Amino acid sequence: MLSEVPHARTFDLGRWGALLCAAAALAVTWPTIAGVFLFDDAPVVRDNALLAAGRIGAFFGGNVFGAGDGDVLYRPLLLLSLWVDRALFGLHAAPMHAVNVALHALSAALLFAVARRLVDDARAALACALIFAVHPVHLDAVAFVINRSELLAVVFLLGGVRLLLCDAVWRAWLGDAAGDTTARSTARTALLVAAAALALLAALLCKETAAGALAALAVVLAIRTAQKLRAGERLLPPPSVLLGLAAFAAAFAAYLALRHAALGTLAGGAGAAWISDRRPAVLVPTIARIFADYVRLVVVPWPLRVDYSDFALSTTLLDPRALVAYALHAVVLAASLSLARRRPNAAVALLGFYAALLPVSHLIPFREIEAERFLYLPSVFACGLALLVRPTRALWLVVALYGLVCFAESTHFHSAGALWSTMAERAPGNAKIQYNLGTTWFEAGRCDLAVAPLESAVRLEPGYAHAWTNLGECRAAVGDDEGAGRALDVAARLDGVNPRAWRNLTAYRALHGDLDGARQALDRARRLAPDEPRNRTLQELIDRRAPP
Repeated sequence: MLSEVPHARTFDLGRWGALLCAAAALAVTWPTIAGVFLFDDAPVVRDNALLAAGRIGAFFGGNVFGAGDGDVLYRPLLLLSLWVDRALFGLHAAPMHAVNVALHALSAALLFAVARRLVDDARAALACALIFAVHPVHLDAVAFVINRSELLAVVFLLGGVRLLLCDAVWRAWLGDAAGDTTARSTARTALLVAAAALALLAALLCKETAAGALAALAVVLAIRTAQKLRAGERLLPPPSVLLGLAAFAAAFAAYLALRHAALGTLAGGAGAAWISDRRPAVLVPTIARIFADYVRLVVVPWPLRVDYSDFALSTTLLDPRALVAYALHAVVLAASLSLARRRPNAAVALLGFYAALLPVSHLIPFREIEAERFLYLPSVFACGLALLVRPTRALWLVVALYGLVCFAESTHFHSAGALWSTMAERAPGNAKIQYNLGTTWFEAGRCDLAVAPLESAVRLEPGYAHAWTNLGECRAAVGDDEGAGRALDVAARLDGVNPRAWRNLTAYRALHGDLDGARQALDRARRLAPDEPRNRTLQELIDRRAPP
């Protein structure tokens, strides 16, 4: 007789898939663990007086910046996270960047766990989560400490969905799967729903854009209702789903109440709106083009630029660029409506992507025109399309390609000089990128390298006051006294409420014999910042230069 040969152990993808996705996310983003604070990390993380004070109650009582600002941002849990970082790591940037990378890995693992609950095919769930883990467009959210708000919001949202999927009724409803959707709510269901609602509230307290998840939920509700209508079934969702919808509405209402109590407003700062012209002839074509660019970035994430402040607004509904965008959105909408009958979950993924973008659609005014980090939540729905197809070699090649691009792009974030030099090569006509590059060299004491990009910034945007200020100081440092004087004078005229601009002009005029002009400039600086120690130093400079 032949002896029985035991079967070899097979790899349990369902058990280890989440770990694989987390490992993939770590593998392609670890080069972003930089030892420096990048871009807005400095003012919001390193120099934020609110974080330095460490009064946790104040995090829930005001703006992210701890003072009046053009952006009205209410993100107390982000501040709490950054405060914990400062308590653990001090003002060392590298461990804070490492926390961001770990949160991205956790997001990828949670997405696999959610996807695995929605579909039977573990390979499809793996493909979905791996695309998310290695997608290059996520680097903007991962590489900047301040953008942790995106990561935290998605971690809470995916965690809340994972809790809901522990309930059979919610699992059947969200996944459009066979199951008992008539069962009554139990104590366990109520507990899961309450925990998911708290997770939603936490996500909103990390970043306002988490409201996009509610818009996407409305899409799911509409598609499921349409399915019931066609099948002649009862239109109301199952009782546990109704309970959940009520809990989510309560969570959103609680967030709005907290925001209004802290900031005195529910909306953003209209004065800081990028699209200040609210006419439909401007809003409609511009938003259509922005959304079209988001579709492009999800499908073909190249080139990545970090900053899109040079985006040119449309001024007519018939802008040729907008017409192309309309056509793209019409194709997506037509495909969604067509799929709603045969493949309703595909329609959920496509329309959910658009719905999740609504908070950054400029229908509610806010400052930034477009950003890659805004895709962190919407891309969950885009990646969800992978759940609907059988994983093929082509799909795994896409995962590998995205991973290679992501790793290569992540190496640009190891220093501010490397980042902005790369971005300046890709977008030489972007004034803000040129300013960031010049300011990076200026802060590093390399004014000889800073002059050229700062000159490019003011040439591209003549009203760029901060660029004129830094340019004036750099020109003075390299010995261009005449050019420094012109730049500092322009900076003070453009930014009359900036005491630094007036102090710089005071020093320049005093050193070049214009003592009356120096006194006038110092008087302006004192009125704007009476307690600034440099005021006394500048007065002493003027007194020393005055004739006996």
